[in-house]
Amino acid sequence: MRTLSVLAGAMLVAAGLFMLVAPGPGILVLLAGCALIAEESQLMARFLDWAEVGIRRVISTLRKKV
Repeated sequence: MRTLSVLAGAMLVAAGLFMLVAPGPGILVLLAGCALIAEESQLMARFLDWAEVGIRRVISTLRKKV
């Protein structure tokens, strides 16, 4: 089951990367794939935590400008 979760996550990451240059919800699919991998990988979980802090910082900065 663990292998299937990581494999599905890797497939979603690949599809998300493809959709970044092709039409489609690339970022959402990429994040979903990373989340599946993060369930099994502490390194990916730490990366997603770091990315969340960065995204929140950018959103906060944009809200202050508006």
